[in-house]
Amino acid sequence: MTDDALTRAWAGAARLAELIGVEVKVTEVPEGAHVLLELPPGESDSNHLEVLAVLRAADRFGHRRSADGVEHLWATYW
Repeated sequence: MTDDALTRAWAGAARLAELIGVEVKVTEVPEGAHVLLELPPGESDSNHLEVLAVLRAADRFGHRRSADGVEHLWATYW
């Protein structure tokens, strides 16, 4: 992993925390850094374009919903 990937991951995590108002986890992985957050239930996000802009700066990103309806956003930086 490069220092650049970790720096970018922390910057993205800080911005996502600011935009969404939740705790964001950053995990170092062998190939880079992984960012994960749980979306607040039942809340509509009015800054979704800004959130997408942050996610697009990652090397990979996505959204998942578990069987019990909990939603997560994730991003990976290399």
